[in-house]
Formats: sequence, C-alpha cells, structure tokens
Amino acid sequence: MGLYINLGDENFRQLRNDVFVDKSGPIGVINKTIDKSNRLSCISRPRRFGKSYAAAMLASYYCTGCDSSGLFDDFEIAKSPDYRKHMNQYNVLYLDITGFIGSKGLTKLLDTMEKALFKEAQKEYPKLSAADSVDALLTSIVELTGHNLLLL
Repeated sequence: MGLYINLGDENFRQLRNDVFVDKSGPIGVINKTIDKSNRLSCISRPRRFGKSYAAAMLASYYCTGCDSSGLFDDFEIAKSPDYRKHMNQYNVLYLDITGFIGSKGLTKLLDTMEKALFKEAQKEYPKLSAADSVDALLTSIVELTGHNLLLL
C-alpha cells in the first residue's frame, strides 16, 4: 500500500473509534454515479469540518488491496443493496494537497506532486509502462490492474 495510490484502510481504522459518527452517506451517492456519464462528485465541507475524515473513509471503502467490510458493516451504507458491489474494487488516488506544499510553497506544488506520483507508481507497479504525463500514467495503471480509478 502506498502513500497516494491505494493507501488501504489503516488511516480510517485509526480515525474510527467508539464515538465516530456515521457519515457514510456520500458512499451511497458516489456508488449511484459510478459508470454513469455524470460520474463526477464534489463533496465539500467548510474548513475544519472533516474533509480529511471523509476522504479517508472513501479511500478505505473503495481501495483495492484491503478488506474493509468490518469497518462498514454497522454503518448506514451497509443497508444499501450495492454495499459490497463497489467495496474495495477501485484503484484510489488520494492526494492531500497540504502535504505537497511544504517548504517549496505553491510555485512547485504541481511539479512536486507529479514527481511523487510517478515515483510511487513505479514502486507499486514495477511492470508499469513509461508515461510522460499524469493522465497517461493513470491510464496505464487502469490498464495494468484492470481496476478503474477513483480520485480523492
């Protein structure tokens, strides 16, 4: 499991505790849009209202390479008929922009993100063909793994 590609469910496992409030509603919304022409979803929240928690939850639910069913079986999403259909079935690209800004600031943000993504992709998928752009890289990952890609 990587830092950006298919990071697994460990982040969400650590966030979930006895007082965690079920906020699995967006999973049902996204499940309804997968493989549809209008499949883009924007889940926004004000500053300091849990965007990182929501992203960790979504990554845990959709990410290949882990079995997250135990994390969600007691959530509202488990009542949905397509609960298991989409669980752990997608490559997930998880990018927390604040982690890339660092000391280089905004001017080097895209370059830093691109280098980190290419480095991790080569590590996670040694058989990956060379790519000269991020979109070509992501397409290659989908073709190599046979799993669609979700961007968080």
